[in-house]
Amino acid sequence: MLVSNFIWTSPVLALVTPQLRYAVPLVIAVSLVWGATRHERLREIVGHTIRSLIWVLTFVGIAFAAIFVSGYFTQ
Repeated sequence: MLVSNFIWTSPVLALVTPQLRYAVPLVIAVSLVWGATRHERLREIVGHTIRSLIWVLTFVGIAFAAIFVSGYFTQ
């Protein structure tokens, strides 16, 4: 309970949350364009898009977690 209250009342997440609604369509669009520049068939484009979407979200999530944890320990 205490951890969930900390996460939702964190000032870092309060600053980041409004920008997340812009990040999701941007990541989807970049993944679609990236997949479309590599392939011509729709099935291959969708497959490449899903793989790159997962890769980008995982990378960004790891970077955010590292920054969040390092900021938590430096206070």
